[in-house]
Amino acid sequence: MIDAFMRPAIALCDSFSWIGAATHIIKIPFVDVLLAPVADNLGMGTDLGLIKCALSFFLIYPMAALFPLIGSTKVKHMYSAFGGFFLMQWIFGEMWIHSFLSSTVTYLICLAYPNPKQIPAIVFYFTMAHVTACHVYYMYTRYLELAFDVTGTQMVMVMKLTTFAYNLYDGTVDHHNTFVKTYEGNKGAAKVYAARRKFAIKQLPSLLEYYGYIYTFPCIIAGPAFEFSDYMRAIEGTAFLVTDPDSGKSKRQHAKGTHASFCFSFVFD
Repeated sequence: MIDAFMRPAIALCDSFSWIGAATHIIKIPFVDVLLAPVADNLGMGTDLGLIKCALSFFLIYPMAALFPLIGSTKVKHMYSAFGGFFLMQWIFGEMWIHSFLSSTVTYLICLAYPNPKQIPAIVFYFTMAHVTACHVYYMYTRYLELAFDVTGTQMVMVMKLTTFAYNLYDGTVDHHNTFVKTYEGNKGAAKVYAARRKFAIKQLPSLLEYYGYIYTFPCIIAGPAFEFSDYMRAIEGTAFLVTDPDSGKSKRQHAKGTHASFCFSFVFD
């Protein structure tokens, strides 16, 4: 009974695979040839995804070393987006299209859906349905195989895209409650709205800013997920400004603490 449903569904999904194949433009054949014996010795056959993923964590360092040399914020967005685009294509091949599909549909929903109040929920249900479908597809077609697929990255995408939609809601639809209304006497609500105010997005960003955020290359493969406002502050450099208590002047320092702040301090500082 399950096969009766799954086989036509899998066939339908496979009928669209040409889109991923047609848009897979970044290929480095000589590197694949060098990695093939390693994959074979590890029992992975011709699947090089996991090895490429491991190598990408080292590749990020020289890629990031160039970032402080970029002065223009627009160029930083472009570099961030292209770096993630490169890694997605190189590691996942034609499967990269899932990240582009989920992020682009989310942007279009935020741009054009007629009822803004429903946008966060719709984005959540769409992204969750998409990653669930990916999980079901790979479990059915590659069950118990030692293979590396895009579902891990898509789970991070669900977090980023959903929080993006909710942050946009806070900065636009719920602007009054987030920025104008006071919550004196209600410490719980005051704390909640202080956090919402910090991460709120007051207008839909440009596609360049958006894809720069979505494909931020140190975090695109395995996370961590982070807020769009944090990305913008890092790009603009304000994330690393602290006020000197003696002089009152702002000065630049490296971020410390969490994995996310490490990524930003290393890549963008």
